[in-house]
Amino acid sequence: MNKLITSKIIYKEIIKFCFNEKGKWKYQLALVNKQWFGLIKKTIYSFLVEDFNSLLYLEKRLKIIYKIQEGQRRLDYHNKYFHSSNLIYNDNSNNYYSLLNGLKEIKFLNLDKNSKLNGEFKNNENEKEIQEYELILKSIRELICKIISINKLKFTRSDKFYLDFKPYSNYLSSFYIKSSNEITFPLNIIGNTITNSPNLKTLSLSSFCYCSNPIEFFKSISKSNIVNFYLNIQSSGNLLIDRLLDLNYTSIKVSGAKLFLTRFNQLVSTPGIEYIDSPIHIMENEPIENIKTFCNNIQNNNSILKLSISGGLYNNFNYNNDNNNNNENVLNSQLNLIILSNLFSKVFYYNNTIKSLCINKLPILTSEFFNSLKSNSTIDHLELTDGTLNLDLLNDLSNLLITTSSWPCGNGEILNKSNIKYLSIRNNNLSDINSSLSIMFLNNKTLRGIDLSNNDFTIHQTAKIFESISNNKFYINNLYKVNFSNSCKFQTKESIKPINDYINNSKSLIAINLYNCYFNEQLDNKQQNQQQQQQQQQQQQQQQQQQQQQQQQQQQQQQQQQQQSQEFNKQDQQDQQQQQLLSNNNDMILFSKKFDYRSFFIV
Repeated sequence: MNKLITSKIIYKEIIKFCFNEKGKWKYQLALVNKQWFGLIKKTIYSFLVEDFNSLLYLEKRLKIIYKIQEGQRRLDYHNKYFHSSNLIYNDNSNNYYSLLNGLKEIKFLNLDKNSKLNGEFKNNENEKEIQEYELILKSIRELICKIISINKLKFTRSDKFYLDFKPYSNYLSSFYIKSSNEITFPLNIIGNTITNSPNLKTLSLSSFCYCSNPIEFFKSISKSNIVNFYLNIQSSGNLLIDRLLDLNYTSIKVSGAKLFLTRFNQLVSTPGIEYIDSPIHIMENEPIENIKTFCNNIQNNNSILKLSISGGLYNNFNYNNDNNNNNENVLNSQLNLIILSNLFSKVFYYNNTIKSLCINKLPILTSEFFNSLKSNSTIDHLELTDGTLNLDLLNDLSNLLITTSSWPCGNGEILNKSNIKYLSIRNNNLSDINSSLSIMFLNNKTLRGIDLSNNDFTIHQTAKIFESISNNKFYINNLYKVNFSNSCKFQTKESIKPINDYINNSKSLIAINLYNCYFNEQLDNKQQNQQQQQQQQQQQQQQQQQQQQQQQQQQQQQQQQQQQSQEFNKQDQQDQQQQQLLSNNNDMILFSKKFDYRSFFIV
């Protein structure tokens, strides 16, 4: 009798197949389902190695890819001479090749914590296992060198494993390494990777603090074809940065180090540079010529497309310093700030190449700066964050973003040419007292993304801002991203109705972030909960104190009881000794022990 095939049986067979094949079922299913094929194609773009088992699986997968790649290469070679359409490379693993050849990136994550992969096991394991481990690394290294599609390698907190692995490839175009700083990192090993990877274009070094052997590294990077360089140093020293910035890059990002204004001026003047993301450090006694050069270089630059500058000017321009010895430095700092603000405000009247402008922790903005942006139609991405924008300039920003606005110039008016599509003013502690933002959101016709997170809008201001956004018809079809996290408060649940209507009616919204935005009722409940928690904590503390007092009393009683017991034991010993003495005599005299009330018998 034939067994009836039901959906339940099919489901069981699929589950069984999944467990037996250990992952191959995903590729098998992709071959018969077009939608699943597209999904799997995206998910296998990169491979993650977190332990020894995933390293073994990586080796098997690379062998399959290389085998099929060589088969296809031979097929192409024969077709070149015979022009035959009947020559089709056939192999049992060929079904997976259309998926597996999508592997472009390999990530190695947190392997310094894995004793099997950080080299520590070599001191404890036998030679056979050590040889097996080294053969696996050698095999993977050789396969990476041969497989055309793999062009990205990332090592995150895997320093010891990287030093054992020593990868390189002619096809490698991007290399990233984030140090765990558990060892002093020999930079010459990275130099070997750079030297043996002639097509390497992007190099990212992150969280480096302790380094050694930099000479070979500098030589290799100076002879390389690297055009994109990203450096994050966990140190205030500039030993690395000065040597590295002598080279010419197309894009460069620096963080974690002080970049003095003279060095930054040299960086901006690099021919062909397109992207700069770097802090600038302005000294209290900074020469005015350096400030002028800084503004002139940005103003006259014709290659930079994205400029992101940040600084610690709050530390350099210290207005509240009461030390009389530093009065001269404070005055110099204030003067430098005024000069920098005035010169920088006119830069974008002339620069028409920068498309993305990000200013962070630099309070150098003026009303003239926003007027200069009105005449600039190139900048479409603007970020003024972390104390860069203050409340006095909020109205100027609003006028900039009202598309139909104009401002007087000479005998007439000039129309606003600004074309800003993304605006971020996060973490400025702003409030919309004069309704500048709500008026701007009601009339703006350019913004596609908004980030107002980490500000301080009142309940009334929040309602007006959301009402303006929901009433702007342009935003219904064009606004795709909104971030108000940790900024807004609502009176009641009904007050969120405008933004709820906008979300329902929007045809373009992809993401909205209202994290840590509370209703007024929730705020009251939250305060009550906090008070209750505090009361509970106080009660717990009181109970703990009482318990401690009781424990101390018990300990004292126990000590007293021990002392008493010791005294009684001494008396017993004396009595026993006396009894022994008496019993040794010929005259039989009975000596009975004393009975005393002993409190430690009572529990």
